[in-house]
Amino acid sequence: MNSALEIFSDLSEQVNYNLPDFPLYVRKGRLLYFDKYVAPIYWHSDLEFIEVLDGSMGW
Repeated sequence: MNSALEIFSDLSEQVNYNLPDFPLYVRKGRLLYFDKYVAPIYWHSDLEFIEVLDGSMGW
C-alpha cells in the first residue's frame, strides 16, 4: 500500500479514482504504515467509509 496521501495546503486531499468513468476509490491499508499509527488530517467532498478488520481504531 502506498500510504502517501496527496494533501494540499487547505488540508484537502486529492482523490484519484480507481475507475476514470465512475467516481469510486477503494483501498485496503494498515495504520502501521503511517508515522505513530496516525493518518494525517484531511478532507474531501466525497463520502468515505472505513471498516476496521482487526483490532480497534479510536481517538
